[in-house]
Amino acid sequence: IQMSPYMADRKICLVDFDAGGANVVTNVHLTDADAANRNLAVWEYLPEDIGYNELENYLLEGPRGLKIVAAPVNQATSEKIDIDLADKILRVLKRHFNIIVIDGAPNISALIDSALIHSTHILMITNPEGQSVRQLSRIMKLLAPDPENPNKPDLSYILRKMFLILNYAQNPTKWDLKPNEVSEIIGKPIYMEIPYDEVVRRALHGTTKKLAVELEPDSEFAKAIKVLANNICNAYPGATTE
Repeated sequence: IQMSPYMADRKICLVDFDAGGANVVTNVHLTDADAANRNLAVWEYLPEDIGYNELENYLLEGPRGLKIVAAPVNQATSEKIDIDLADKILRVLKRHFNIIVIDGAPNISALIDSALIHSTHILMITNPEGQSVRQLSRIMKLLAPDPENPNKPDLSYILRKMFLILNYAQNPTKWDLKPNEVSEIIGKPIYMEIPYDEVVRRALHGTTKKLAVELEPDSEFAKAIKVLANNICNAYPGATTE
């Protein structure tokens, strides 16, 4: 999205709400030291009416000028971040940014509760491996209405914001579930499939310190990601993938 010429006038921010994993900083080739004093935890002390110029002091800068709100590296610190602080962070960011992308976690925590409420699109990303699919299915059932429990809160509005993404992060094997099986288990149609592409491994583990879409903008992975970005926010009009 940040690379798109159609988004040049938009302010875009990436937020790491996977406080137990805290891997966004690593994935964009920054260091833990960069996030030591600029992460979710310090937002507790920021005024909610903070101006953008001051706010920039608490944001990291990633590829192409992308602004990043990092998760704490320290697990004990991460556990202190509650839903009130998560709500405050997103309220402040929504005042200053046009597009906010939240990296979540494969569980329902205080941070994820807040993200689910604030989000317009929730991408449920799974690989075709059975355990991963069943874990996502459990989260779906947790959110779905329960006819036998009429007192359960109605979270249908969250389910309507969810889109199932089948991501082939590893080379496909004969043990993988078929796309229709993934869809049936989770109870959602597949919105998009992201193909396996060696360029992703090279971007994560290589020495170039570039993202996969920067290494090979015309790779199968990059083309699929551009289509997904276009489907969500019209970032790449005309983008297609087979």
